[in-house]
Amino acid sequence: MKDALDFDDVSDNIADPCYLENCMCEDRSEEYEYLYTQLVPSDATLQRLPFIVRDFIVGTEDGKVAQIDYMHNQCNFFFSKADAPVTAIETHAEKPYLIIGYANGAISLYNYITRDLIIERTLEMETDKTQEDANAITYIKYSPESLHLACGRENGEIYFLDTVVLTAKTMPYQITKAKVLKLAFSLDNIYFAYYDENSTVVLMRYCTKVARWVFFGKIRSHYKPINDILFSTYLPSRFFSIGEDRYIVEYDILGSNNGNLEILNRERIEQTAIPVCFIYNPPNGNAKSEYFFVSDNQFKYKLIHDVTYMCQSVRLGPAYGCYKDSSVKKMDFIPQHDYRYLIFANDNHIGIQKFPVDGNPYKYVGIIGHPTRIADFRLCHDGKFLFTFGDNDPCVLMWSINVTSVEIMEKLGGVELEPYYCLIDGGMQGWLFKEMQDLFYYMQILHQGENTVLPRIVTDQIPVAELPDLMRACGFYPSEYEIENMIVDARYRDYAETKALNENVSFLDFVKMYINHRPAHGIHMDTLKDRFETFCLAGEGATSRSIHAESFVTTICERGEMFTASKAYTCLATLMHAIDDNEDEVNRNFTFLPEEITFENFLEEILGMDMERQPTDDENPIYLEEEDEVC
Repeated sequence: MKDALDFDDVSDNIADPCYLENCMCEDRSEEYEYLYTQLVPSDATLQRLPFIVRDFIVGTEDGKVAQIDYMHNQCNFFFSKADAPVTAIETHAEKPYLIIGYANGAISLYNYITRDLIIERTLEMETDKTQEDANAITYIKYSPESLHLACGRENGEIYFLDTVVLTAKTMPYQITKAKVLKLAFSLDNIYFAYYDENSTVVLMRYCTKVARWVFFGKIRSHYKPINDILFSTYLPSRFFSIGEDRYIVEYDILGSNNGNLEILNRERIEQTAIPVCFIYNPPNGNAKSEYFFVSDNQFKYKLIHDVTYMCQSVRLGPAYGCYKDSSVKKMDFIPQHDYRYLIFANDNHIGIQKFPVDGNPYKYVGIIGHPTRIADFRLCHDGKFLFTFGDNDPCVLMWSINVTSVEIMEKLGGVELEPYYCLIDGGMQGWLFKEMQDLFYYMQILHQGENTVLPRIVTDQIPVAELPDLMRACGFYPSEYEIENMIVDARYRDYAETKALNENVSFLDFVKMYINHRPAHGIHMDTLKDRFETFCLAGEGATSRSIHAESFVTTICERGEMFTASKAYTCLATLMHAIDDNEDEVNRNFTFLPEEITFENFLEEILGMDMERQPTDDENPIYLEEEDEVC
């Protein structure tokens, strides 16, 4: 072979048509074969034969995926290595940047459009070797406009980092030693707050003179775990928290000093449900939003005023099908679409819900997000992508958001009451819907008077005050607290548009309110038994399994919500068919009650439930699902 022979030159000449036309066709296959033999790698045999394959992709056990370039003998990784599970993520407010925190204390900054790793840092490692998880990054948060970047760790340390280079600006703050659960910044970037695993709330303030964050105060304001914290979306900044104790707490930012964070307001916003997360309701035009949008563990959304703490509306959230096992744990609005779409996540699913929420099951769509529990999610700055990660998972998933899907689903659901028939037992032709129509008309008769000689006026409206009795007639027995929420919901339903209170309710609104306010999945027998045992323990001389009749009546009238003896007599006597209209009200007694009330005779004798009887097909289908379930 000639020394001047070069494989690249030969390849270029062969590709030239003029060269092929004018040259002499000389057989040089042996030379090319020799060239390939010298260029390609050899296998591991004694003969060292050429190893010729196409480019291929390999995956490793620790999650690495790479392309093998056969000709150049190179390994090009598709994904950067993940040496530990992902524990926190955050997106930049203006750039296509995604920050990922890991259980080993590492932080990575990615460009999620080009999929490039920009920089990676590892925070200072914990010197105490007994605390293996102390290095884990538990939460990362950009401030508005991404002026600040804060990072919380398992051991309670708070780092303030450079927003791009990820270097620590100061030494870490360790005000508490428990796991940091969530961070939050105020709208004006002046205040920073977080809470830890021990339900301690910490507030810090940015001092412009020294250009650093200064500890402002801390407090343990909830006697049960905290579920969420939030700064107001308007100025001056206000700061709130909600917890499993069902309280919302507002902190006195201006009145706190000397390391003590003072409480400005403390209000109970739930009776039986537990608030899980809350955000501010989208603003109405140019007006600021004054309502919290709260999700609870009973599959309900609630609008609560941030000054009066009055519950203005109750709406059913995702509660059926694949969503029935877990309520909404986290939610956020997409601001790019005028806040008309809500991104939500429960334990395993992520979804889009069209706003405003009205209980329509066709106004949301979702998909399984992770095989394990979804730990958290973040929206990108332009609202096009969603990022999620799961428990003990080294991967972050990037989702493309398509709001058209929920628009199509809403159109498929129909108009007026058509989307709601699937939430009523038997649908449009079922017994319950027909019963609701009859009872709605009968309520008009009662309101006009049963024995009137005047012509009946049949309308599509009933007074708001008749709603509680109508709900009870349909099988939903609200408490006084729930009745108050229901009345407020009915009166303020159209207040934003009309600036006037409603005094009447239409049949369409009544059906929607019945679906939104009743328990999403009924009342399970185990729940009823637990509440009966709690009720027994509230009485004097009672055990967890039984209560004396006298103590039973006393507890009903004196504990919990206000309940008069006359009303208690009327309800109990009606249930046990022992009412006597001729009996003097002063001489009324409760001798018809069993002397010792247990859970079994409470169900059978007082509530009239025969759990052993097999109902027929014509009877209430709610009780046909399971013998141990009461709806």
